[in-house]
Amino acid sequence: MRVADRAEENYIPISSHNACSPVGTIACVHLDAAVPNFDVLEYHAAEVDWWDDVLTRDEPLIQDGYIQVSEEPGLGADIYEFVVEEHLLKGMSGF
Repeated sequence: MRVADRAEENYIPISSHNACSPVGTIACVHLDAAVPNFDVLEYHAAEVDWWDDVLTRDEPLIQDGYIQVSEEPGLGADIYEFVVEEHLLKGMSGF
């Protein structure tokens, strides 16, 4: 927020770099919604076919290049731990 504040003072928009999971992406969306000089959120995982399966949502997180800010409590989505566990690297643990 402080970086965004300094940029706003100088009429500079911010574009958040996002290399996060679906949960981290939702958190970035909430932060960006609170920043008046927000421009665009980068995201990287559109090609991961199981990306949306991690979230307990009825619709995909990203629709037509946009992410709707949830009005649900917290981040607005929970995760399916079993989906995370299915896609862990060998030898890794999830939770």
